[in-house]
Amino acid sequence: NLLAAELARCNVLVFDDGGGPSSRKGTLAAALASGRPVVACDGPNTWPTLAREGAVLMVPRNPTALGDALADLALDPEARRRLGERGRSFYERHQARPVVAAAIAHFLRDHAGLSQSGGFGQ
Repeated sequence: NLLAAELARCNVLVFDDGGGPSSRKGTLAAALASGRPVVACDGPNTWPTLAREGAVLMVPRNPTALGDALADLALDPEARRRLGERGRSFYERHQARPVVAAAIAHFLRDHAGLSQSGGFGQ
């Protein structure tokens, strides 16, 4: 995959969305899945679990805070590695396809009348 290869070449990825990093962003999922460190600008829709688990380096949405975070990471390869690992682990536990598919199946079983055998309308 070309996108995955390009993300893997980056030292740090920046996620700057006005709403903040949310669970509904495929671009965030791809960034985390890459295993590269992610710096995210905070916003009103920031995913609390993402922030609480330190899967990204969260900064206020202003150029100085972003620049300071990037400069700190540029000087600390070990911090970049650890942040990338936390992000990848977070992705695997919360956003990977099998996890999302299981959550959807659970929801359907509980709320849409899906029987234990997998059929609807029993």
